[in-house]
Amino acid sequence: MAKPIGVTPVLTGNDARRFLSRIQAEEQKCVGPTPTPKLAKAEALIRELKLADRNHLDLKNEFDKRVEEAKREERERIIGELDAIDREANNAREFTRMVCELIVQYQQALKGEK
Repeated sequence: MAKPIGVTPVLTGNDARRFLSRIQAEEQKCVGPTPTPKLAKAEALIRELKLADRNHLDLKNEFDKRVEEAKREERERIIGELDAIDREANNAREFTRMVCELIVQYQQALKGEK
């Protein structure tokens, strides 16, 4: 949250004299030369950044592709395991049905002997 704008402070006495003398001393002080921009260097940096950005996107796309491939392989593995479980369950059901038929035949044979 912003603070409200306060009243501008007023310097008096020694504070005002020190402030004025410092401002007047720095007023005559020369500023050093400002370095000129190196256009060739700036263009080279821009090219490097674009190349790095392209490389980053390529790496991201490769990573995404590998993640999707791993997910697909995991899905296929799980489906294969479920299919195997289903086949085993079918075999177990078939075995149970055969055992029940044999028990029924055995019971009928016992009734026929009596």
